Amino acid sequence: MALLICMVVGTAVFILGIHQFQIRPLIPHLDSLRQGKNTYLVVGIFAGILFPETESQYRAFDTVRYGFLNIGLIWFGLLLGLECSLRQLRKAQWYMVGGQIASAGFIVSFAILSILASGSILFLHLGLVSNLSLATLLCTCFVLSTRFPEPALRWRGRPTPPTPDPTPNLPTHNMIALCLLTFGFPFFASNLTTTVGSFSFVGGFGLMTLIAGLGFLAGSCLDFALRTHRDPANGMATTCCILIFFAGLGQTLALPVLSVGFISGAWLINTTVAKRALLEALSRVDSVVTPLFYLFVGTLIGGYGGGVFALWPPLLPLVAMILIVRTMGRTLGYSVSQYFWRVPEKWRDTLELSARPLGPLSVALAVQALFLLDLDHNTLIAGLITSTILSQITLFPPHDTTPIHRIASIPKD
Repeated sequence: MALLICMVVGTAVFILGIHQFQIRPLIPHLDSLRQGKNTYLVVGIFAGILFPETESQYRAFDTVRYGFLNIGLIWFGLLLGLECSLRQLRKAQWYMVGGQIASAGFIVSFAILSILASGSILFLHLGLVSNLSLATLLCTCFVLSTRFPEPALRWRGRPTPPTPDPTPNLPTHNMIALCLLTFGFPFFASNLTTTVGSFSFVGGFGLMTLIAGLGFLAGSCLDFALRTHRDPANGMATTCCILIFFAGLGQTLALPVLSVGFISGAWLINTTVAKRALLEALSRVDSVVTPLFYLFVGTLIGGYGGGVFALWPPLLPLVAMILIVRTMGRTLGYSVSQYFWRVPEKWRDTLELSARPLGPLSVALAVQALFLLDLDHNTLIAGLITSTILSQITLFPPHDTTPIHRIASIPKD
C-alpha cells in the first residue's frame, strides 16, 4: 500500500513538474541534469529504497534488473558504433581528427599515470579483490568519455553558444574510449581462457578474436533483420531480440558487452542501405531504453539487497580524483593539440572543453565495471556515477551574459 501511494504521489509531482517547466524554464545547472536523464536516476534511487525486499520478489526483480542493465550496455555501444560511418569520417578534415587523436593520447597517458600513482592510496579502499589493471583501464576510458551531442542550454533566458570543438559532429573521444576498452580488455582480463562449445579462446588475441567475432556476427544479424523486415516496427522488434541474445551471450562469457555493441554498430552503419530510417527508428527506441537504464541503475544504488552499496570515506576522494585527473588531462591534451588547429584560442575555451560534462556512455562504462570486476562493495561505481552528475552541473556561462538593448533611430531629413 505504501509503495502504491508513493507511485501515485510521484506521478502527480512529475506531471506538476512538467507543467511548471513549460511555464518557467529551469536554471542551466538543473536543466543540464534533466537533459542528462539524471531525473530518472533519482526516481530509481527512491524506487530502490521503497521496494519491498522479500526474498521471492527481490530475486525476480534482481534478475530483471541485471538483465536490462546488460541490454542497456549493448544498446549504448550500438549507438556509438553507428556514429562510425566511413562516409562521415572521410568528410572530416584529417588534421582535425589527428588533433583529436593526439589530444586523446595525452589524456590517456596522463590518466593512467595519475590513477596508478593513486592506486596504493585510494584503490585499496574501493573493494577491488583483484585486477587493479582492469579497473585502471575502465577508469581511463571513463575519463576520456564525454557527453554527445552537446547539451543545448539557456543561460538567463539566452541560448549558450556552442563549444569551440573542431569536430562537433564526431564523438572522437568516445570512439577512442571504446576502442581502448575493446583492445585493452583482452590483455587485462582476470580470466584469459574462454570456452564456447568445443572451441577454446586462450590469451589476449584469442579473447580479442572472440569479441570481434561476436560483434561482426551481431552486426550481420542486425543488417539481415533490417533488410528482411521493411516495416520499421517489425525491424526494431527483431533488432531488440538480437541485442538481447548477444547481450546475454556476452555476459555469460564475461566479455565487455559495450565492445560487442560498438563493433556491431560500426559494422551495421557501413553495410546497411537504409541509414536514415535506421537512425530515426533507433532514436525513438532510445527515448525509452535510456530512461529505463537510468531507472534500473538508480534502483541498484537505492536498494542493494539490504546491503551497503558504497562506503562514504573513500567515495569523496575518488570523485575528486576522477574530476581533477579528467580536467587536468583534457586541458593538457587540448593545449598540445592547438598545434594541429587554431581553435580554441583562449584559455577560457580550453577550460570549457576540458570541463565538458560526462554523458550516458560514462554511466554505461561505470555500470560495465559491475560485470567485469570482483567488488566487495560498489564504491567505484558510485564514485563514477557521482562524478558524472557533478560534471553535468559544472557549466560555463556565455562570454557575454548581459543582454544588449539596441534602440533603432530614424534619421531626420
